[in-house]
Amino acid sequence: DGSTVDGLDAVVFATGFGLKFSFIDESILQDNPEDLDLYKLVFPAGLTKPTLSVIGCLSTVGAHPPIYELQARWAVRVFLGLSALPDKETMLKRIRADRLELKQRFGHVQLQLLNLPDRDEIAE
Repeated sequence: DGSTVDGLDAVVFATGFGLKFSFIDESILQDNPEDLDLYKLVFPAGLTKPTLSVIGCLSTVGAHPPIYELQARWAVRVFLGLSALPDKETMLKRIRADRLELKQRFGHVQLQLLNLPDRDEIAE
């Protein structure tokens, strides 16, 4: 649509198959999925302000690009102040619940998006 966003320091496109965030401090993003505190697999819960998002670092059943688009649209809305994230404790509570569900379902924690419920939440 021709619109622009000013004031960005960087946009990092990271591709590949190994989960490594060596370009950022481990207190923000951890390499182990068991320790990675990403709210709805997008926003690091430990940041004071939502100035970083992780797009496409997940596995799912079905097509991935539509999920990446939903994540990206949500991240932009948060960055622009059109959507707000909950407080840190609420995000961490959700992350812990998601981890527990993944462990019960798969026997271990993986970055797995549970199709319809998670897609609907992000799209809201």
